[in-house]
Amino acid sequence: MWHGRPRPVSNQEQGCVRKQPSSPHYTPVDLRVQRHRQWVPHFSRVLCARSGDFRPVILVRERSTRRRTHPPPNPARSPNIPASECQQCAKRSCHIQEDDAGASLRYALNSPSTETEPGSPRNRRDLLKAIPLTAAATALPQTPQRRSKIVVTGGHPGDPEYACGGTIARLTSAGHDVVLLYLNNGEWETPAATRIAEAKKACEILKARPLYADQKNGHAIVDNDHYQSFQKLLATENPDAVITHWPIDNHPDHRAIANLTYEAWKQLKRRFALYYFEVSDGEDTVQFPAPTHYVDITPVADTKKAACYAHASQTPDFYYPLQDTVATFRGLQAGTKEAEGFILQIDSPSEFDLSVAISGGQAK
Repeated sequence: MWHGRPRPVSNQEQGCVRKQPSSPHYTPVDLRVQRHRQWVPHFSRVLCARSGDFRPVILVRERSTRRRTHPPPNPARSPNIPASECQQCAKRSCHIQEDDAGASLRYALNSPSTETEPGSPRNRRDLLKAIPLTAAATALPQTPQRRSKIVVTGGHPGDPEYACGGTIARLTSAGHDVVLLYLNNGEWETPAATRIAEAKKACEILKARPLYADQKNGHAIVDNDHYQSFQKLLATENPDAVITHWPIDNHPDHRAIANLTYEAWKQLKRRFALYYFEVSDGEDTVQFPAPTHYVDITPVADTKKAACYAHASQTPDFYYPLQDTVATFRGLQAGTKEAEGFILQIDSPSEFDLSVAISGGQAK
C-alpha cells in the first residue's frame, strides 16, 4: 500500500492528474469543458512499488471533441461502406475507427435510423444503441442442413425395429439415410423368405433400407475373417453413426454383432459415432446402464408399432408389450410419454450427435 507519499507520475501519465480514492484529501474531479476539450475521469491501475500489487487510481485525461475529417476507409476492412462516403464527418461517424469497441462496431451509426444532424455529438452511448443493428447486419448465414447416414445393426430381423424403431422413424423423417444391417436373415423355424419379406415391409414402414451380413441364425461366428468382412460392409456404407446391441446380452447373436461392430469401429479409426441400444430388457439385454441420450418417440409410437408387427411370425403380441414397457420407463426418465435410451461409446467423434440429428440440425 501507499504510505503517505504519492507515487511519481510516469511518462505515460504526463499531463494527467492522479487522485487516489483512498486518500482522505480526495475530492471528486469536476469536468472542465472548453470549446474543443473535455477533461474526462476514468479508472486505471498502477503498480505499487512496495507491495508489487496493482492499485486502482483515477486519471483525468484531456480528450478532444473536435470533429475531424478522416481519409476514406480501407475498402478491404469495411467492404459494406463505399470509400467516398466517409469524407463528411457530419454524416459519417468516422471517429468510431478510433474507438476500442472493435472493428465489428465500425460505422454502426451509419444507419438512417441512427443518423443525426451535422455537428451533433457522437458518443459511446450512441454507439451502444446501434449494436443490435450491427449484429443483425453482420450475422453469418446459417449453414445448410447436413444429411447423415446411420447404420443400425441387429442380430436378427426385428431387433433394430423393437429396440429403436421410433428413433429410426424420426431420423428418416428428418431426412437422414438409415440402413438396418442384420447379422442373419432370421431363418430358424420360419423360412428365410418369410423373414426377409417381413424385414422388407418393416423397413418400408420406417423408410429405411435392409442389409444382411449373411451369417446363420443361432450360429454366429466371430473370428478374424468375419471381423474383416463385417468391417468391409461398414466401410462401404461409410456411416456417420452406428447403433448396435449392448454387448451384455443373453443371445449369442446379439453379443456377436456387438463385438463385430465394435471391432470395425476400432479398425476404422473411430471415424463414426457408436451408440448402443437395449432390446427386451431382462429377456435379451441385461445390465444396461443409465442412457447418455434419450429420444422422444411419442410422435412416432404408432409407426414403431406397425414396423414391429410387420414381423408377424415372431409373436409380436408377446415381445412388443415388453419393449413398450421399456419405452414407457425411459419416457419417465426423459420427461416424455415414451422414449428410447442410448449409450454413446467413449471416444466417438463429436461431429454427430443423435439428438441434434433428430431435431434436423444435422441434416447434409
